Amino acid sequence: MSAARGALLSALLFTACSHAAAPSPGTPAVASSANEWRVATQGDVSSLSIAEQTVSYCDEAGFHQLEAHTGRVLPAGGACPELPSAGSTAGVTVRTPELGPDDVIEFDGEGMSFPIEGHARDWASDAGKVVIVGTASEVLEILPSAGKQLRLSGRGASRVAVGGGWAAWWDGAAVIARRL
Repeated sequence: MSAARGALLSALLFTACSHAAAPSPGTPAVASSANEWRVATQGDVSSLSIAEQTVSYCDEAGFHQLEAHTGRVLPAGGACPELPSAGSTAGVTVRTPELGPDDVIEFDGEGMSFPIEGHARDWASDAGKVVIVGTASEVLEILPSAGKQLRLSGRGASRVAVGGGWAAWWDGAAVIARRL
Protein backbone atom coordinates (compact mmCIF):
# COMPACT_ATOMS: atom_id res chain seq x y z
CA MET A 1 0.00 0.00 0.00
CA SER A 2 2.82 2.46 0.78
CA ALA A 3 4.40 1.74 -2.64
CA ALA A 4 1.12 2.77 -4.29
CA ARG A 5 1.03 6.00 -2.26
CA GLY A 6 4.66 6.72 -3.20
CA ALA A 7 3.89 6.18 -6.89
CA LEU A 8 0.83 8.45 -6.64
CA LEU A 9 2.85 11.16 -4.86
CA SER A 10 5.58 10.93 -7.52
CA ALA A 11 3.00 11.22 -10.30
CA LEU A 12 1.40 14.26 -8.66
CA LEU A 13 4.77 15.98 -8.17
CA PHE A 14 5.76 15.27 -11.78
CA THR A 15 2.46 16.72 -13.04
CA ALA A 16 2.73 19.82 -10.85
CA CYS A 17 6.34 20.48 -11.86
CA SER A 18 5.72 19.97 -15.59
CA HIS A 19 3.45 23.05 -15.82
CA ALA A 20 5.06 26.49 -15.83
CA ALA A 21 3.89 28.58 -12.93
CA ALA A 22 2.87 32.17 -13.49
CA PRO A 23 5.22 34.67 -11.89
CA SER A 24 4.06 35.76 -8.47
CA PRO A 25 3.59 39.46 -7.67
CA GLY A 26 6.82 41.20 -6.71
CA THR A 27 8.90 38.59 -8.50
CA PRO A 28 11.29 40.06 -11.04
CA ALA A 29 10.91 39.12 -14.67
CA VAL A 30 13.86 37.45 -16.36
CA ALA A 31 16.31 40.04 -17.66
CA SER A 32 17.57 39.36 -21.18
CA SER A 33 19.72 42.51 -21.02
CA ALA A 34 19.90 45.73 -19.02
CA ASN A 35 16.99 47.19 -21.02
CA GLU A 36 14.85 44.11 -21.73
CA TRP A 37 12.54 41.95 -19.63
CA ARG A 38 10.91 38.61 -20.43
CA VAL A 39 7.89 37.12 -18.61
CA ALA A 40 6.73 33.57 -19.41
CA THR A 41 3.05 33.31 -20.33
CA GLN A 42 0.41 30.61 -20.17
CA GLY A 43 -1.53 30.10 -23.40
CA ASP A 44 -2.56 32.89 -25.74
CA VAL A 45 -1.95 36.51 -24.79
CA SER A 46 -4.52 39.25 -25.36
CA SER A 47 -4.99 42.87 -24.35
CA LEU A 48 -1.26 43.72 -24.48
CA SER A 49 -0.74 47.41 -23.69
CA ILE A 50 1.71 49.88 -22.14
CA ALA A 51 0.66 52.81 -19.96
CA GLU A 52 2.88 54.83 -17.63
CA GLN A 53 5.78 52.34 -18.04
CA THR A 54 3.56 49.42 -17.00
CA VAL A 55 3.07 46.54 -19.43
CA SER A 56 -0.35 44.90 -19.01
CA TYR A 57 -1.60 41.71 -20.63
CA CYS A 58 -3.96 38.80 -20.18
CA ASP A 59 -3.26 35.11 -20.67
CA GLU A 60 -4.97 31.90 -19.56
CA ALA A 61 -3.90 32.62 -15.96
CA GLY A 62 -5.61 36.05 -15.96
CA PHE A 63 -4.57 39.72 -15.90
CA HIS A 64 -0.87 40.57 -15.38
CA GLN A 65 1.23 43.71 -15.08
CA LEU A 66 4.98 44.26 -15.40
CA GLU A 67 6.69 47.42 -14.17
CA ALA A 68 8.93 48.03 -17.20
CA HIS A 69 11.64 50.16 -15.60
CA THR A 70 12.26 47.66 -12.73
CA GLY A 71 11.15 44.34 -14.20
CA ARG A 72 8.89 43.62 -11.21
CA VAL A 73 5.68 41.69 -11.77
CA LEU A 74 2.99 43.75 -10.04
CA PRO A 75 -0.09 42.47 -8.22
CA ALA A 76 -2.98 42.58 -10.67
CA GLY A 77 -6.56 41.59 -10.61
CA GLY A 78 -9.86 42.23 -12.20
CA ALA A 79 -11.14 41.54 -15.65
CA CYS A 80 -9.01 41.75 -18.76
CA PRO A 81 -9.58 45.05 -20.59
CA GLU A 82 -10.87 45.17 -24.14
CA LEU A 83 -8.43 46.88 -26.49
CA PRO A 84 -8.97 48.05 -30.06
CA SER A 85 -7.79 45.77 -32.83
CA ALA A 86 -4.59 46.48 -34.75
CA GLY A 87 -6.56 47.87 -37.67
CA SER A 88 -7.74 50.79 -35.56
CA THR A 89 -4.28 52.27 -34.84
CA ALA A 90 -4.77 55.95 -35.71
CA GLY A 91 -2.56 57.35 -38.44
CA VAL A 92 -1.14 53.99 -39.56
CA THR A 93 -2.37 51.96 -42.51
CA VAL A 94 -1.12 48.51 -43.49
CA ARG A 95 -1.75 47.42 -47.05
CA THR A 96 -0.83 44.42 -49.16
CA PRO A 97 -0.02 45.57 -52.71
CA GLU A 98 -1.49 43.26 -55.35
CA LEU A 99 -2.16 40.73 -52.57
CA GLY A 100 1.56 39.93 -52.63
CA PRO A 101 3.65 38.26 -49.99
CA ASP A 102 4.71 41.54 -48.31
CA ASP A 103 2.91 44.44 -46.64
CA VAL A 104 3.58 48.18 -46.71
CA ILE A 105 3.20 50.36 -43.61
CA GLU A 106 1.94 53.85 -44.45
CA PHE A 107 1.54 56.97 -42.35
CA ASP A 108 -1.58 59.03 -42.98
CA GLY A 109 -0.79 62.58 -44.06
CA GLU A 110 2.97 61.93 -44.10
CA GLY A 111 3.37 60.55 -47.62
CA MET A 112 5.79 57.97 -46.17
CA SER A 113 5.70 54.23 -46.55
CA PHE A 114 7.85 51.38 -45.29
CA PRO A 115 7.82 48.01 -47.06
CA ILE A 116 8.20 45.04 -44.71
CA GLU A 117 8.90 41.36 -45.35
CA GLY A 118 5.75 39.32 -44.79
CA HIS A 119 2.39 40.32 -43.38
CA ALA A 120 1.83 42.47 -40.29
CA ARG A 121 0.04 40.45 -37.60
CA ASP A 122 -0.28 43.37 -35.18
CA TRP A 123 0.95 46.97 -34.98
CA ALA A 124 0.85 49.79 -32.47
CA SER A 125 1.75 53.47 -32.60
CA ASP A 126 2.97 55.89 -29.95
CA ALA A 127 1.27 59.04 -31.29
CA GLY A 128 3.00 58.49 -34.64
CA LYS A 129 6.51 58.92 -33.17
CA VAL A 130 7.24 55.21 -33.34
CA VAL A 131 5.34 52.23 -34.71
CA ILE A 132 5.97 48.64 -33.61
CA VAL A 133 5.02 45.92 -36.11
CA GLY A 134 4.91 42.18 -35.44
CA THR A 135 5.12 39.71 -38.33
CA ALA A 136 5.47 35.93 -38.37
CA SER A 137 9.26 36.23 -38.43
CA GLU A 138 10.27 39.51 -36.76
CA VAL A 139 9.36 42.56 -34.68
CA LEU A 140 10.13 45.95 -36.23
CA GLU A 141 10.42 49.48 -34.88
CA ILE A 142 9.59 52.14 -37.46
CA LEU A 143 10.65 55.74 -36.81
CA PRO A 144 8.82 57.85 -39.40
CA SER A 145 10.52 61.15 -38.49
CA ALA A 146 13.96 59.62 -39.08
CA GLY A 147 12.86 57.46 -42.02
CA LYS A 148 14.29 54.40 -40.24
CA GLN A 149 13.16 50.83 -39.76
CA LEU A 150 14.93 48.77 -37.06
CA ARG A 151 14.65 45.08 -36.20
CA LEU A 152 13.86 44.51 -32.52
CA SER A 153 13.57 40.73 -32.68
CA GLY A 154 14.29 37.92 -35.11
CA ARG A 155 11.32 36.00 -33.71
CA GLY A 156 7.80 36.80 -34.81
CA ALA A 157 5.04 38.26 -32.67
CA SER A 158 1.28 38.22 -32.89
CA ARG A 159 0.73 40.93 -30.25
CA VAL A 160 2.63 44.23 -29.91
CA ALA A 161 2.37 47.44 -27.85
CA VAL A 162 4.32 50.68 -27.51
CA GLY A 163 4.34 53.63 -25.12
CA GLY A 164 6.41 55.62 -22.66
CA GLY A 165 9.71 54.75 -24.34
CA TRP A 166 9.02 51.00 -24.26
CA ALA A 167 7.94 48.37 -26.78
CA ALA A 168 6.37 45.05 -25.81
CA TRP A 169 5.47 41.96 -27.80
CA TRP A 170 4.34 38.38 -27.32
CA ASP A 171 6.43 35.78 -29.13
CA GLY A 172 4.18 32.80 -28.37
CA ALA A 173 5.94 31.86 -25.12
CA ALA A 174 6.67 35.13 -23.31
CA VAL A 175 5.91 38.84 -23.19
CA ILE A 176 9.07 40.81 -23.90
CA ALA A 177 9.40 44.48 -22.88
CA ARG A 178 12.30 46.49 -24.33
CA ARG A 179 13.35 50.06 -23.73
CA LEU A 180 13.46 51.98 -27.01
